Amino acid sequence: MKETDITLNRVMDKDCRDLWTWRNHPEVRRQFFDDKIIPWDEHQRWFHSKTNSPGTKIYMASLQNNKIGAIRFEINGDIVTVSANLNPIFFGKKLGSEIIRLGTDKFFSEMKTDKAVIAEIKKDNIASQKAFTKAGYRVLKEAEDKLIYIKDRVDYGTGETASDRKIFPIDVFSIKKYGIKKWQDEFFWPVPDSDFINLCRDIEACMKAYMRNEPREISDLLLIQRNLFGEYCQFLHANKVIQIIKSQGMDISYSEASILYKDIITGQFSDKSILRAEEATYNTLPFYEKTIKKFVRDIIYNANPYRFLKSREKIKIVRVCGSVSSLMGEYIKKIPHFVLMTYQRDWLPKDTSYALPGGLAYEIKRVAAAIATDLRTIAEKYKIILDASHIEHLRQVAESELIYMARTLFLVRRKINKKIDLLISGLGNSFNRTLCLVIRENGGHVVSFNHGGGAGLYDNPAVGPSEFTFSDVFVTYTSKSIELFERIKSNHPPIRNNNVVIASCEADIYFKIWQKYKNRKLPDVIRKIMVIGYPHNQSRNRQMAGGFSPIRLDLELRIVN
Repeated sequence: MKETDITLNRVMDKDCRDLWTWRNHPEVRRQFFDDKIIPWDEHQRWFHSKTNSPGTKIYMASLQNNKIGAIRFEINGDIVTVSANLNPIFFGKKLGSEIIRLGTDKFFSEMKTDKAVIAEIKKDNIASQKAFTKAGYRVLKEAEDKLIYIKDRVDYGTGETASDRKIFPIDVFSIKKYGIKKWQDEFFWPVPDSDFINLCRDIEACMKAYMRNEPREISDLLLIQRNLFGEYCQFLHANKVIQIIKSQGMDISYSEASILYKDIITGQFSDKSILRAEEATYNTLPFYEKTIKKFVRDIIYNANPYRFLKSREKIKIVRVCGSVSSLMGEYIKKIPHFVLMTYQRDWLPKDTSYALPGGLAYEIKRVAAAIATDLRTIAEKYKIILDASHIEHLRQVAESELIYMARTLFLVRRKINKKIDLLISGLGNSFNRTLCLVIRENGGHVVSFNHGGGAGLYDNPAVGPSEFTFSDVFVTYTSKSIELFERIKSNHPPIRNNNVVIASCEADIYFKIWQKYKNRKLPDVIRKIMVIGYPHNQSRNRQMAGGFSPIRLDLELRIVN
């Protein structure tokens, strides 16, 4: 028997039982995502619904009057899905790839569609992966438990496919398959850096207007959840990128890690709030472990251990929330106060019940809808096309985040009712900003610290509504780095005209590192380089802590070997 003698015909009623028998074979079931045994009556209903569907084609493959397998194509929106099923008797005879190739050609010929065909294959199904590859399919993206293969329709007039036109890999996992050398030769980021930065500035101005002009109960929530700014910048920018790529006839290749691009391309927006991820950190450590760690850190981070044994009423107590950075550690050594370590859950009451007041719920809905409308206007300015589902997503993001922040703010206010002095390593997350807001409401004093030595080098719009708005003192490394942050403060003034003082710890951490290694002999050959700073985060960093990751993605891949 030669595989070139394989013929394909539309399935008939007489083929129904054969398909059912093959589908329930143990080895076949093992390769399906749903591996349960299918009852005969259920299979009959399925078979007749598929054969009567105008968007479904099922072909029976035969070789010398023997039924050797079947292949099914279904049109689902903008794509076509394919599933192949081999007669177990013919396992190991390498007939699968020819069935797939012939079936795909026959489907494209009969349906006259330009939609791509997609196959989802389990990662451990090596035989199917080889068969689809041999049949001309290529890997589009990789998910947690599967590989997704794609086959483009061939234009029989030109012989061109979408893969001939070009693939645009949107994240570093896709680039691994695409090839870094090919990327460096062919890749370009379709939105100029200046356009992205201008877009971010317009969104920044929009969000700051709400922070300044809304009633205090709403303004507080917007200030605490300033990550909405980063979310909206990335969302509008991603839409622009997708539109340009598609307008140039290119396929977008992305991995499961690119949540934002996946959501926009599929039109299915999932609830992926970073705030709900933060909630999990409230009570992560057992009580005994938390107590021991706090006791040890109280000793380590106080310059004179004798202070720890003295009556705490005789000295000033300064509380620390979160981890102690190297800069904060240097600062603690120089202050004369006793430092008391705390965790997030220390700032929350035991009773965490909360009911959103009706009036506040109404105000949150109102401002969420208004923000979404303003973002649509900004999008129109940059010729970014947003449909109704995009606008609704932007509104829902604002509403859900603000409701959650209302709960967090209520709980922290319930816990704190006295004057407290606080050292906090950074205000990058919403809980820390909530804590600082409430402490200052009660007359307390907040000192925050530069997190990351290079942060002052950027014209960073994220610093103003965080460190500069919620701190009394912002501490950086040296007197020279004060100048860098004063520039940011001038370009992005703190909300509510907070008179934050930018101070220096005069920490020589990096200078000591330089002294230690300055006389070391340089290597003759450099084999690897690690880029230190803010590499592109394909896993979707909403906070944009240091700037604009898509811009860095291009830069990174031009210097990586």
